[in-house]
Amino acid sequence: MLQNILARCPVSSIADAIQVMIDIDLVLADNDGLKWFNRLYLETTRAVEAEVLNGSFHDTAWLSQLDVLFANLYFEAPGRRTRRGASAGGMASAPGGTESRGH
Repeated sequence: MLQNILARCPVSSIADAIQVMIDIDLVLADNDGLKWFNRLYLETTRAVEAEVLNGSFHDTAWLSQLDVLFANLYFEAPGRRTRRGASAGGMASAPGGTESRGH
């Protein structure tokens, strides 16, 4: 379940962020828009990790920290939406909620 995966956050490395995104991809239905956003973000994060490991950036430590920071902001977003949706009468409008959504 999405909430169990997000409970492992915040992450502290790009590799951890990638693992969370892989796990999110595995639990979301293909008709969930969050799955497709997550998949795009996963591919971007994998590319950043590859370039960090190759030493392609001037300051790889800073870029790694930036990548992790943004990943953690992303991982917080579904929980915020779920809390708002739950207080407004349900989770159907929340990413990972109970209602099917197209992409």
